[in-house]
Amino acid sequence: MSPMSQKSKRGGDFMSPAAAPAPSDESPGGEWWGRELFLVGRGPYSPCPEIIDVTGLARVLVFGPYRELPAGIWRATVTLDVSPDAARRPLDVQFGKLPDYTTSPLPFGVPGRHTVKLEYVLRKSGLAEVRVNLKRAAFHGEIRLFGAKVERAGDC
Repeated sequence: MSPMSQKSKRGGDFMSPAAAPAPSDESPGGEWWGRELFLVGRGPYSPCPEIIDVTGLARVLVFGPYRELPAGIWRATVTLDVSPDAARRPLDVQFGKLPDYTTSPLPFGVPGRHTVKLEYVLRKSGLAEVRVNLKRAAFHGEIRLFGAKVERAGDC
């Protein structure tokens, strides 16, 4: 195990929070939506924990933070870790505003660090969110969401 990783509850390696990219690690501009801004659960909602257990039925694993964005083309760069068990279940990442999202599946069977870039055309200003979805039931597995860098990519 590298000095930057730690064991999850089920024994998989995850990168430490210190290894997560900070907004300054990316291109200048944009806003960092850190893990602490996201929610989990089906109600009552809870703050996003450091490690999210994916065990259970298909569902939205993590969502939020419902930030107001003006009309335009927006890019979210989402960073998360996926344990080996969770990587064997279909997962996707979404960015947008209800009821419409841009969706990108995570590579099936590939554990470790994933950086997903999604662009979304927001025709009217509104509350935007990032979601991570478990597409099928899982018996084991964990993910760790570090956050998302959200930046304007153009006008629409």
